[in-house]
Amino acid sequence: MFSFRPSRFAEGGGDPWFRIGTFDIGSAGIVSLIVAVSMFVRAAEGSSGPLGEWTPYVGSRVLDGEIWRLFTWWLPNEPSLWTVVTVAMVYLFGSQLEASLGGKERMATYLGIMILIPSVLALILDLSGISGTPISFLALIPIPASLVSSALFYSYVAHIPNAQFFFGIPGWVIGAVFFVIRLLQVIQSRNLALIILTVLALVVTLLTAKAFGLAEEITWIPDLRGGRAQQPQAAAGRAKKIRRPRRGRKGGPDLTVVPGPPVNTGVDDFDEMGIDEILDQVNAFGMESLSGDQKRRLKEYSKRKKK
Repeated sequence: MFSFRPSRFAEGGGDPWFRIGTFDIGSAGIVSLIVAVSMFVRAAEGSSGPLGEWTPYVGSRVLDGEIWRLFTWWLPNEPSLWTVVTVAMVYLFGSQLEASLGGKERMATYLGIMILIPSVLALILDLSGISGTPISFLALIPIPASLVSSALFYSYVAHIPNAQFFFGIPGWVIGAVFFVIRLLQVIQSRNLALIILTVLALVVTLLTAKAFGLAEEITWIPDLRGGRAQQPQAAAGRAKKIRRPRRGRKGGPDLTVVPGPPVNTGVDDFDEMGIDEILDQVNAFGMESLSGDQKRRLKEYSKRKKK
């Protein structure tokens, strides 16, 4: 068991796109900055400005060719304390997931999927005609970016389900409470499409987290990778394949090279196995956050270091 320590995120490190003071700004940091700026833009333009007119999800307009709305629906955020909370959640949980995924590029892909999931599902439900009322994220909640922060939070809880938050409450309990509250809100709206969207969005989010290697400890989530599952850190630092030495030509002498003992018995080769990321994860979240494969590689690293 371990505690969630948000101060870790202000220490820098990793591989950010850029830094602001001691804060690393990776892909999650950029999204949180955009959400913060959108709050000021929304306040400056009022209720009928370009941001509020051209970015929200509107199924009929997407079908008319305004495809960008599938990607921009999370931008028109009303100025409020909850928007500030959303900015903090995207940065805090997103930064941890970014480290677990192995870098800013992979996190950018993950964020893109998290943004596409609600809008694509909403478009499918709108086309199905389940509800006579078109789906509107602004009707669901005035801070659309909170759907992104919620997806990141659910992904984090799936990745480290026993993380302890305030009062020592496990993360999976808080995630379950958040989801039930959101579900009760949409049930109150009496919009069947919104209810289905809320449930499907969580299901697809958990499946995506599993596919990216973020929920290895939760066995009841189906793994879409099948037998090709592997830890994200291992994918980022795959060990190089060793080419077998060739034998001599037929009838000729055996030219097979017998490898001798390694010249360098240090631990630098473990950098390719993602040991730096594993040590960062242990430093931030404790040994309990490691998977079985990560613990094995850490044990090998420790043995080599002693030699």
